[in-house]
Amino acid sequence: MDNHKSIPLPPQPPELVQPPNQAQVATPTVGDCDVLHYDGFSYGIHPPPIEAHAYEIKPSLIRLIQSSKFLGNGLENPYDHLDYFDRLCSTFRICGVPKDSIKLILFPFSLGGKASQWERAIPSHLVNSWDDCKRVFLLRFYPIQRTHQMRRSILSFQQGSHETFHEAWERLRGYTRDCSHHGFTREAILSHFQSPKRVCMKTSSGQLCKISWIDWKSS
Repeated sequence: MDNHKSIPLPPQPPELVQPPNQAQVATPTVGDCDVLHYDGFSYGIHPPPIEAHAYEIKPSLIRLIQSSKFLGNGLENPYDHLDYFDRLCSTFRICGVPKDSIKLILFPFSLGGKASQWERAIPSHLVNSWDDCKRVFLLRFYPIQRTHQMRRSILSFQQGSHETFHEAWERLRGYTRDCSHHGFTREAILSHFQSPKRVCMKTSSGQLCKISWIDWKSS
């Protein structure tokens, strides 16, 4: 008599049971990673969906935008580039396309060199509006060290020995334009500038000079 009894096998997990007549799925191999594929625009700046079914951006407009590229070489002012770009975009309109969407479409064409490489590497989900675009652009190309330097220039401002009152004022205004996020109020800057320790308040003819709110707004 056979003393060996058959031992039942434990039930297999459902995922290991191969249904009859079902083809096995091929196991991915290392070589599969070498196959080229394109998943669409997962990086870069792109506008949200546009309701207009048909619109055209003329090549001449793209060439105009490309005529003044921001290269990201550290010598340019990103605020100047945004200002110039906004001025260009204010000169035209495309029927059915929101202004901010037009800017998001065209802005990558205004970049070159390192700035263009940076734009193409941005995860698309980070930029959903023109405000988002400006924010990430300034964060990348106006580093915090530059902000600190410009704030120090404003706080330590002194009139040059051969500089007139109005020349000194224009130089200070240039500092505030180059770093518009300096964080100082207009009142504080005006008070700081018009301190006798900072500037000579008289012209060569002895006329008293004073900067007003009108001078600030018109300069």
